[in-house]
Amino acid sequence: MRYNGEKSVPEGFTEKEKEEIEATVRELEHQLAFFEEFGENAFLVWKRLNEKRGFKKGKYLIKKYKIEGDDITAVKRLIKAYVDDDPKRTARPDIRIEDDKLIVESTGFCPLIESAKILKIDMKYTCPYSTRPYFLALCRAVNPSVKYKNLKWRLKGDKICREIFWIEE
Repeated sequence: MRYNGEKSVPEGFTEKEKEEIEATVRELEHQLAFFEEFGENAFLVWKRLNEKRGFKKGKYLIKKYKIEGDDITAVKRLIKAYVDDDPKRTARPDIRIEDDKLIVESTGFCPLIESAKILKIDMKYTCPYSTRPYFLALCRAVNPSVKYKNLKWRLKGDKICREIFWIEE
């Protein structure tokens, strides 16, 4: 039997989903502890840390998968490489290009959503400081001119998360 921490994961999740939720709960608990100690600025530090992580991961994947170019197609290849790099990954977004914009849509399992529910935290302290800066920095490893906008967010009640990326000349 494995220790699952103070916060337990509800039944109904696969073992891989449970592992992802547990890891995300631990990360969010660290984030919240720093917030309690240092206030709102702690979230800005957390955001910068995730930007650094994302950029390093982007450079690593560009090299590993020999991704060439600096256009939106290269950005798409990088995000696809990120998702495919972990074949057991549970969150698998739809990734497509429309009108020179990369669209990433997620509807399935999300460890951040489940972790936020378990911790009963305000959703504004999740994606804006973790996955969003991480993914934008990941994309900027291909081209520093990549821009980003979140159009829909399940944590705000939308049915999907929809994000767009584009390259501003």
